[in-house]
Amino acid sequence: MEFEKALELAAEVLVFCGGDAISPEAPQGLWFCDNVIEVSDIRNNAVCLGSGVEWDAVVKCRPFFELFPYVVIVTPNAIARERLVKELFPRISTSVVYVIQDAGFRGCKTIGEYINAYEKIAPNLRIDVFDAAVFACCAYLEDLEAVQKEQKWLEGGTANG
Repeated sequence: MEFEKALELAAEVLVFCGGDAISPEAPQGLWFCDNVIEVSDIRNNAVCLGSGVEWDAVVKCRPFFELFPYVVIVTPNAIARERLVKELFPRISTSVVYVIQDAGFRGCKTIGEYINAYEKIAPNLRIDVFDAAVFACCAYLEDLEAVQKEQKWLEGGTANG
């Protein structure tokens, strides 16, 4: 489905800062927030469920979600984050979904507070979801290498070669 049509369908269910703030080509994926304030703070590629919209309506947005390389569930509120995970995972099952946990917010109570604390002080030191995915891939490769060494050793070889 083309982007404009998918965006039109999504606008019936989701809130975002206008079509110019949504771009599947942008490297940050789609950020699913708990509320409009968080969407406004993040702005680019940020959405939340519309007021009065039932969670089951999110299924209509699958073509929209599939245009993005991944979806990030982002809210510093742990209870809201748990609800977002519970409601979104079964409805957008075809998408890769990341969840930013408490440690990712570095003690900040709101996204605005986080942006004010870290965007201005050290904008190049923030770790975004792309970086997290790279770290995860590196950890996976290290684990894979260790498993291969263990298998070789168990098969009668040596762990080092």
